[in-house]
Amino acid sequence: MNIDVYPRMAPDSADYLRSDIYKVRMEQRDQKLEVIHCLEDANTLPAQWLRDGYAHLCCEVRVPSMLYSDRYRSNYSQVKNPDQGPLEFHQLLDVPLASEKRMYFLPTIVLSEAREEELNSAHHGVSALWDRQYVCFPKGAILAGGIVFNDPNTTLYPLDFVRDDTLQAGTISASPNQEDESWKYVVKVPNDLLLALRDPQNRIWLQSVYIGCLAQMLIAVQRDFSDPEIPRPPAVEELGKMIRNLSMHAPPWETEESEWDDTLRLATLLMKETGGLIAPQPGENES
Repeated sequence: MNIDVYPRMAPDSADYLRSDIYKVRMEQRDQKLEVIHCLEDANTLPAQWLRDGYAHLCCEVRVPSMLYSDRYRSNYSQVKNPDQGPLEFHQLLDVPLASEKRMYFLPTIVLSEAREEELNSAHHGVSALWDRQYVCFPKGAILAGGIVFNDPNTTLYPLDFVRDDTLQAGTISASPNQEDESWKYVVKVPNDLLLALRDPQNRIWLQSVYIGCLAQMLIAVQRDFSDPEIPRPPAVEELGKMIRNLSMHAPPWETEESEWDDTLRLATLLMKETGGLIAPQPGENES
């Protein structure tokens, strides 16, 4: 059954009266991950079915070429939770050891067994679209969630902007930086420019700077890793895969011909895939 045919509490969904009432906080300590599922209204279907023991807290831990899922369940029917107001449910799970450092988390609240229900807006918190609708929910139905989070401590960002006040005003400096298996193209920026990069009003200028720096990063990769005998860090390998998928050009360590000549064009294509390329600046993605 398609997950879009039954109510799902997500920021881009109109299935519930308030689609923003499900939020998640995460805290990772070594190989332990605590996921705090927050529901701001107990009078919703996910909260009710968690209390009644019909739903699981679920968090999928994703790494490249692997899907790991640990489902945690507690008997909420024996725990006194308020019928109104906010609720918090804590999930603690082991993060798998992986050769890749990139890792993504998909927190959800899923149905632990198939159920049939006639939905009611006032009682279940669903929108008028589902009022008085009789719905068959399959086992594993997503009741809330569906947003992928990345862990900044384990995600490989090959392009990183750092503050350097020793630079002259209005200038930037960049160079590759490799430590063990970690590789980054570090762009050093004085504080005034760094603040300007964080200003959403400078979005067009920001994209131009990013594209220019991405192009320079590709030149450095092509220069330093053209020899197939040179060990390549995971970030460089992943970058080569992205270029192949976006442009069909082979990475420099797989061909004797230079297929990355138009680095500006490739950088423009990469801008559409910046989710795993550019390290977030301090203050970004904070609510």
